[in-house]
Amino acid sequence: SFWVLTVADRYLLEMLSSTTELGLYSLGIRFSGILEFLLIQPFLTTWPSIYFPLAKEKDAQTTFSRLTTYFLLIGCFFSLGIIAISNPAIKVMADSKFWVAYKVIPLLVFSTLLYGLFSLLNIGIFIQNKTKYNPLIIGIAAAFNVLLNFLLIPPYGMLGAAFSIFFSYLLMNLLAYLINLRIYPIPYEWIRILKIVLVTALVLFALN
Repeated sequence: SFWVLTVADRYLLEMLSSTTELGLYSLGIRFSGILEFLLIQPFLTTWPSIYFPLAKEKDAQTTFSRLTTYFLLIGCFFSLGIIAISNPAIKVMADSKFWVAYKVIPLLVFSTLLYGLFSLLNIGIFIQNKTKYNPLIIGIAAAFNVLLNFLLIPPYGMLGAAFSIFFSYLLMNLLAYLINLRIYPIPYEWIRILKIVLVTALVLFALN
């Protein structure tokens, strides 16, 4: 399911659109890979060794809440920085026919950020040993991704693929939040999170 979620867009883009669209999309993925290399993979590598000891502390849920806020803040900062440099970078790196790849970069970068955020929202099932829910969450998101790709790629090409993966990761995070809310409720700082999201949206709008 995770393989379908993460790579189906590329296979379906080539099948439902064209190799040109796939080439442009692949260039966009390279920029989202910067965020994965700088932030997401280092975080995912160390996160299990952090949250299991923290879970034994008295105020663990409050700590997890704050860590989620800080992760989102740092992630949005990195994401906006990558998006800001991507447009001029493409113009330096690639021929003019590839410049249109910039359109998918914001969606792909924030999809990568949602992938990292999932590990924070989904810790309850590991702490409480309820991992049976993990295949369900990822399986639903993967099926949703395939469905969206079939619906959106024919009319919108690479943008359809980018929207598909973004909304699939968004659904995966929503499902993780709802399931973990019943298993291991964490009092997330929703006001601060909303402020981060709004500021990020405004800066992203200014960049485009």
